[in-house]
Amino acid sequence: MTLKTIIDKLRAIALRTPNVRSVIVNDIYRENAFKDVEYSVVAILQDEHISGENTVNYGITLVYIDRLLRDAVNEVDIQSEGMLALTNIINTFIGENEDAMLGGEVAFTAFNQRFADDCAGVYARIGLVVETNLGICYLR
Repeated sequence: MTLKTIIDKLRAIALRTPNVRSVIVNDIYRENAFKDVEYSVVAILQDEHISGENTVNYGITLVYIDRLLRDAVNEVDIQSEGMLALTNIINTFIGENEDAMLGGEVAFTAFNQRFADDCAGVYARIGLVVETNLGICYLR
């Protein structure tokens, strides 16, 4: 499974997730460029990818973002919903792809941030370990 395949599958799963209206790939600050962004947003970001002899561990950060109300009373609600949504995306990906497994536990970090709007959310850094049969090619 390639990096592009993983990102495409995560994107499709995110868009099937209840309340997720937009997906951003690779640059979370692209949200600022969208005048009428539809919330909730999931961002799929790349971290470090590590290639082993027979596996690749793809480092991915998934981010869930939603708009805060004027008084920010919904901040914890957004973060709670974000943890559920990201957990669903991760579990669905693993369940649909027998050749991939989660490389460790998932830790969530809550945040609030000014993007195009005042927002709150949560992110999770994960490793997706995929067996490869590409072998090693040596250039001569």
